[in-house]
Order: sequence, then structure tokens, then C-alpha cells
Amino acid sequence: MHDGNATLEGRLDYRDGVFEGAFTLAGEAVNLTLLDNRVGGELRLDLAIKELDLLEQRLDLSGTRLRVGVGQAEEGAMPVTELVLEEAVLSGTRPLGERRQAQDDLPVEGRLVITGRVSQLHFLDAFLESALDGRGLALDGEGELAATLEIRDGRLAPASQLTINAGRLGARFLDVRARGEGLLIARWPIDAPARLRVLLTDARLERKADGQRLLQAERLSLEAVSETSDPLAAVDDLSLELAWQDAKVPDVAVLNAYLPPAAPFTLLGGQATSAGQLSFSGAVGRGRLSLNGQAIRGQLLGETLEGELALTLEIPEVHLDGSRLDLSGTRLEMQAASERDAMRGAGDEARLRSTLIARQARFDHVWPVEETTPPLRGQLMMDGLVANLGFLDAFLPEAHGLAVQGKGRLSAELEFSDTTLLPGSHLSIGADSLTVGFLDHQARGDGRLAAWVEGEPAAPDLRWRISLPSVALGRQAEANDQMTGRHFSLESTLPMGVIEGDGEVLDRQTTRIQIPIAEVDDLVMFNAYLPAGAGLEWLSGQASLALDLSLTGLQAQGEMTLKAFDAGLRLGEQRVKGDLQLEARLRDGDLASMSFDASGSRLRLDNVSREAANGENDQAWWVQLDLDEGRLLWARPLELDARLSMAMRDSGLPARLLLASARKRRWLGRLLDVSDILGTARVQLSQEGLRVSEARLTGQQLELLADLVRRNEALTGALYARFGALSLGVALQDGDSRLRFVRPRQWFEASRDGAVIWPETTPQEELDWRRSLPMSPAMAP
Repeated sequence: MHDGNATLEGRLDYRDGVFEGAFTLAGEAVNLTLLDNRVGGELRLDLAIKELDLLEQRLDLSGTRLRVGVGQAEEGAMPVTELVLEEAVLSGTRPLGERRQAQDDLPVEGRLVITGRVSQLHFLDAFLESALDGRGLALDGEGELAATLEIRDGRLAPASQLTINAGRLGARFLDVRARGEGLLIARWPIDAPARLRVLLTDARLERKADGQRLLQAERLSLEAVSETSDPLAAVDDLSLELAWQDAKVPDVAVLNAYLPPAAPFTLLGGQATSAGQLSFSGAVGRGRLSLNGQAIRGQLLGETLEGELALTLEIPEVHLDGSRLDLSGTRLEMQAASERDAMRGAGDEARLRSTLIARQARFDHVWPVEETTPPLRGQLMMDGLVANLGFLDAFLPEAHGLAVQGKGRLSAELEFSDTTLLPGSHLSIGADSLTVGFLDHQARGDGRLAAWVEGEPAAPDLRWRISLPSVALGRQAEANDQMTGRHFSLESTLPMGVIEGDGEVLDRQTTRIQIPIAEVDDLVMFNAYLPAGAGLEWLSGQASLALDLSLTGLQAQGEMTLKAFDAGLRLGEQRVKGDLQLEARLRDGDLASMSFDASGSRLRLDNVSREAANGENDQAWWVQLDLDEGRLLWARPLELDARLSMAMRDSGLPARLLLASARKRRWLGRLLDVSDILGTARVQLSQEGLRVSEARLTGQQLELLADLVRRNEALTGALYARFGALSLGVALQDGDSRLRFVRPRQWFEASRDGAVIWPETTPQEELDWRRSLPMSPAMAP
């Protein structure tokens, strides 16, 4: 008793050295301590003294009742409703004289059998408060109590036990609380660890901070075990075990708080079932839990998925202060479709199975509690089958259009600080049906991906190497491949700062794409790159191609070689065949506009032949075009603005290709047919068509100037030809041509830039001009 007012009634009888009697103590505001807990409120104590033998030091209080009504008391109080001492027989173990010399002890022993009802369970706090390395385990609830307590030297002794059948029972530990109906059993066996067990039915496990429900279980058990011999003493070696079966998790996203930030998966939502067992000894825990669901949304390696999930979380070691978390042996399986598959309406066939097994997953400083706590560090070694490699896109230079799709066998060894990968981290993937996107193209085939982190820890780079021994190449979003090849290689560097949101390292993002051997089965598919109406069309042929392209930030440069043999090409209304070799030199490229400096490129045609309907033909003709300067816009169709130098075997073939007059007038065709031609021109290729301007060809006594436009399959323009002292002009319009003999140079200059003046030439002017030629009239048609 501490304080308060009460009334006392009773009687005490004495016979033969033994007292017997009964007392009743009743008060409305009484404070007392019971089992080391402060209790306050209305009090009624019915003290039954069946026997008090001072000589034998024997006391029997069986039948005593204690009732405390609900009242206000200090924090931690235990309002006890009612206790009954069914049996309470105590004996002294030392003479009273010795007791007076050692007042710290109560030298009694005996047994107490107690029944009743309690409304709180704080009387067990002294036993549990040092659990979990001082974080404590607290119980609350109310229910029917039954206890058998052995007393030695005035304290609770082994062989004691206590049971509470509770309609409301709860336990609070770490950052969670468990609630439900159930049973509390405490046992202090002889020569065995003391145990306290809480069995909950219809149990709920919740976060204390926000009340979010972690799981709902039909049965949940919590057991505390201590090696101490003192049942009521606070102990440092108390171990706890939490177990549940067939529990329901209403929202799996709540579990993310217990995963390290660098975990390869994140739970976004959905319901699941769970089973688990966790044990804690001091500040260290271990255990296993499983999670299974049918419609789980999550992110696996950055890719959003939805479908079946089976997670077995192995926890060999966890330190409650967050200094260490070991998840080695954890296994994750998902049979799910990606968010992108769902958006395009893919069916069940898109639900692919991914499996990851963490051979080693050790993390330090997982849950910082102070600003001075070191950053998270960890090691993750994992193997598995990844059904969708799209998660890698976040680690590839977006500016270069790099992306991957497919599935593969993954092996990774990663080290990180916070969420940043550290030098020495690496992974490799053996991929099946891999698709690699770059710029607006893609490569498909079986191959390998390798990635590693190198450089200084303060500014590391992520390096990639993707190799496809056999590859099919085409444009993205198109069903047909344009070519097949071998030994495709892509190497890329991405500063880790880009992944963390640092946009200032764009110039350090590099990619090199190499296709040393590729075969184009049909050149006709390249017609998409030629402007409609420009009079250029591939008709047939196969080609080989080699590409070496380097990208740095938004800049690009590279080389491409295209070789074709016996390729068919339409030039206007004429058809030719021949061998082609293109050596494209691409410099100063701008990826934003896909514009390149093509200066230094070369196009050469050999063995060119033309067969006319009248049986005339040209054979073994050749031409070489060198781009002295020019810019190329890589698009469909291509756009080119270039100044070029040229050399050709003779001028006869181009004259007959361009001029119907040269084909109809034999004398003109032969006049324009001069060997060893050199020249220059400006060529403009655009969506509007083809324009050749500022063209000048020379050879022997021939000088040929041209300003031509082919648009909508119609050739329009003007030519000027000088043969020593003689000259003439040729006007072209809508497939027709007409000669100009009077002041042809002035006429040509006035007819440039598309402003062709259609000449009015008389037959006599043509005859007079031909008579001036140093050639026989027999050459006339």
C-alpha cells in the first residue's frame, strides 16, 4: 500500500498458538503496488487468514480476494479487476531473529494458486522490458487468469506457470503490434528455459507508426525464451520467436519499408498469402517468410510487372540497429506481364516467368537512425532467369535510343553505396531472341550482354558490351528485316551520375556500334530512303554492308561501306545495271536532327550497262563521285546537299540517259560522247526531288554545263554544251527536249534555277549548226 483512505473491518481468533480470522479493507482511492506495478482505484480486499502460526512460521491465506476497480494511476498502472487466492500457503525458512538482521529478504516459501480476471498485463513488463536488445516487448489485453506460482525466498521460483485466456490480447515489439483473441501461457520449468507464449487467433499484425496492416492470420504465435533462473528479473538474453501460417497480406506494398533501397524488386500493390518464422536473440534476428499472390503488381529490376508472385525471403541475419541485413538465399519468382504488354492488349502469352536467386545479399547500415550513420553499403550476388530484359533500359544511354528486349539467364555480382553501383560490380546475361534498339533501328538475335562498373568511386561509369554472333537488322516498329549479318557489337558507356539524375554528363555518354558483315537480300527495300518522284529506284540486286558508328552525347561520326554487284537501278525512264560501292564518311553528326557532315564520302559505279528498246546498249561504263563537302540528313527519304567532284569513263551514257534528243539524234549522241570526263556539281536530294546545279563536265574539247531538276518523275532544266568554238543549249521539260543554237550561253544563264526558257528553233538553224560541225553528214539520223 502507498496511500489512500479505506475502511477496515475484521476479526482475529487465537487458539493454541495459532491465529485465524478474516479482514475486509475497502477504499475508493487507494494506490498500491502488485507484482512491481502501480495500481490505483477502488479497492476491496477480503483477506482470509485460515492459519497464522508464528511458532511454525506458517501462513495460509487461501480464499483471499482482491478487487480493484478502474481508476487513475501513474503511467504503467495495471487496473486489476479481480484476483482470488484459491491456494496460498507460505512458510518461513529462517527464524524471525535472523529476518530482523536481513531486512532485504522475505525468507518464505510456498505456493500460490490464483484465479481471476485481469484487465491489463503490465505485470509481465519486468520480465520482457529488456528483450530485443533493450527495445522491449510489451503485452496488453484482458482475460481470465489462472496461475500456479512457486515461491522461494519471497520471489517467484521455477515450476511456476501462468495462463490467461484473453478475449483481447496484444503484443508490441519493434515497430509492430499484434492483436487478436488468444491465450497467454508463461512457464518457468525446473532446469529448463523460462518461456512465455502468446497464441493469437484472428490476429492482425500492424505497424505502430501508421496503423497499416501487415497481415491478417488465423493463427499467430509469439514466444519468448530466457535462460534466467529468476522468473521476474529483467534479462538480457531473452529470445523471441514470431510465427504465422496462411496469413493474408491486404497490400504487399507495405512490406517495402523492410527491404533495402538497393533490392532488385519493389512491391507496388496486390493481396497475397504469407507464412513465416522470425526469431530474435538480443539485437540479432533471423528467419524466413514467404509471400504468394495471384495479382501482384511490382517492379522487378526496374520493370513494372503484374501477375503471380512467389517470394521466399531468407534472413540468415538481421541486426535490429540496421547495421547489418543478410538476405542470402532469397528466391523470387514472378509469372507476369509487363505494363507495356498490358497497354498494347497482350494476352496470357505475354505472362513470362522470371526467377531470381540471391546467392549472397548482405547489406550494412540499412536503416539509418541518425545523421551520422554511414550510408547503406551492400553486396548482391544473384543468378536467375529474367523474362523481360527491358529493365536494362534505365542503365543505357537514352540519348542514343538504346533499348533491349528479350529474356536471358542472368548472373550478377554487385557492390553499392546507397543505391549507386561501385567499381567492380558486373553482370552478364546469356540472352535468347534478344532485340537491341539503337537510334531508330534494331538488331535481333541470340547473344550476350555484359556490364561492369569502372572508374573512380566518386564518378564511376557503367560500361556495356552487347554481342550477337548472328543478327537480323531492320527499322524499329517494322515487321520486315532489311538485312542479316554477323558479329554485331555494341559498346556503351553511361556515367552513373545519369542514372541518379545528373544531366550534366551528357558528353560522357558514348556508344559504338559495329556491324562488320551484313547482307542485304534485296536492294528494293532501300527505296524508302529515296525521294518519290526523283527518278531514282532500286529494281533488283543484293549487297553487303559494313558499319562502324560512334556516338558521344548528341554527336555522332562513323563509316559505312555498301557493295552491290549486278544491281538494277531505274534512272528516270532508263534502266541500268552495274556494280556499286559506297564509302560513306559521316562526321559532325547531330543526333537531335540526324544530320551529318558527309564530306569525304565516295560513290563508285562499275560495269554499268544500259540496254535500250531499239537494241542500242552501253556497257562497261564507270563513274566515281567524291563528296568534297556536304551534309546528309538521315531520314526517310534521305536529304543531301553536297558539292562533289566526279570522274567517268565518258559522257555518252549520262547524255543518252538524260536526253531523248541524244537518243533520237545519233549525231548529237556522238557529239556528246567524250572520254575521260572530269567534273563538279552541286547535288540536292530532298522530299521535293533531285536537283543538280552548278554542274560542269570537261573532257577533250567538250565542256558541259547543267542545271536540272527532277520532280514528280519529270525532268526539267537546261544544259549547255561547248565543242571547241561551237556550242548549243538543250532545254528539258516534262520529258521533252529542244535544242538552242542562237546565243546558247546567254540562254543557259537565263534558264537556270528552274526558269527554263523554251527555245523556238527552226529546222534551218539546226541544219546550219550541223554543217559547222567537223563531222560527216552521214552521221545524221
